[in-house]
Amino acid sequence: EQKIFLDSNPVELDKLADALKKLRTENPEVKLELEADTSTALGVLIKVWDGLKAAGIPINDVPARIQRKE
Repeated sequence: EQKIFLDSNPVELDKLADALKKLRTENPEVKLELEADTSTALGVLIKVWDGLKAAGIPINDVPARIQRKE
């Protein structure tokens, strides 16, 4: 099962956009970073990118770091 975290708190994919909007409202200067490992399904990454877009956050503003799963 893939888990999504925002500011160390678990978030359901279908609620990610709302959580991102709330985070940006509370802290407009917050810097986001996407962390994933090589076992993360491409579909999950696309849903995360969709959540960013729905929250009005340009994907190019969020650096991504993909790590090998050990």
